[in-house]
Amino acid sequence: MNQYSDSDHYLEVLRQAIIDVLQCDISELQLDTSIEGDLGADSLDAYQILAIVQEELGIELETDRVEEIVTIEDALNLICETAE
Repeated sequence: MNQYSDSDHYLEVLRQAIIDVLQCDISELQLDTSIEGDLGADSLDAYQILAIVQEELGIELETDRVEEIVTIEDALNLICETAE
């Protein structure tokens, strides 16, 4: 699998986790969407989203880096870096 399709797969897993936890519509999920500001997630929601992603992808995200996530793109970049 090449880098492009890996990134697409990670984004799909991330989007599905957000939809499952926040019960939002996929049309609301753009790369620049703020997980807390635009989608109204609280810290527990964010934790649940990232727990799903970690389980689905078999990775472990660094706690200190997770705290830096604001947008969907931030989360995707961290997932891509961690999964390499």
